[in-house]
Amino acid sequence: MVSEPTAFDKAAAQWDDERRTARAQRLAKQILQYLKETKTALPQASLLEFGCGTGLISFALAPAAQQFYGYDISQPMLERYAAKAKVFTPLFPGQNFKAVTQLDDVPGVDLIVICQVLHHIENARELIETLKGKLNPGGQLLVVDFPAGADFYHSTTDTEIHHEGFTRQQWENWCLEAGFASTDWRIIYQGTKTDPEGKEHKYELFLGVARAQSGENR
Repeated sequence: MVSEPTAFDKAAAQWDDERRTARAQRLAKQILQYLKETKTALPQASLLEFGCGTGLISFALAPAAQQFYGYDISQPMLERYAAKAKVFTPLFPGQNFKAVTQLDDVPGVDLIVICQVLHHIENARELIETLKGKLNPGGQLLVVDFPAGADFYHSTTDTEIHHEGFTRQQWENWCLEAGFASTDWRIIYQGTKTDPEGKEHKYELFLGVARAQSGENR
C-alpha cells in the first residue's frame, strides 16, 4: 500500500528557497564557529544529519567533516539530497555525502546534527538516547530548535508539532539521563515569521550540544 505524500514530501521540490538557504548558511556558520571555539572539530570526522531534508545544513557544514550521512523519512527530500551529492562530491574529492533511509545503515559517527526537527518528534527524549548510541566515543549531538516560552509559530500547519519549544533544563536533563557526559546551550539565531494574517512572530533558535564520554564504548 502506498502511503499518502506528507507535507514535507510535497514541499521537497521547492524547499531550497532563498529564505531557507540563507538561514541554513547562518546556522551552519554558528555550528562551525562553536566547533572551532571548543576545539572539537576533527579533520577526518563523520557526520550524520538526522532529518536532513534536502541537505541545506549538511552541505553548508562541508568544512566540519569528510563523511556525511543524510537521514530522512521523506523519500522526495532524500532524492534531492542524493542529487546534490552527485554534483557536490566530485568538486570536493575529500568528502562524501550519502543519503540513507535506515539508521542501521549508519556506522558510528563523530557528530550528529538535528536542525529544527526535534519539535516534530513525539518522544524526543527517546530519540536523544537512540542517537547517542550512534556516536563514537567523544562524539557530539548538536540540536538546533526553538526555546520554549517564545512566540511560537510554525508556518507549516499540516505537519505534526509535538513540542512548542524546549527549555534548557529539559535539554540538559534528557541528555544527562541518556548518559551524555556534559551539555552546552546557546542562542544562535533570531528571526521573524509572518502568518497568513500578516502578523509577525519573532523567534529564536538555540544550539544544544551533548557530548559523549571520550573513553566510553557505544
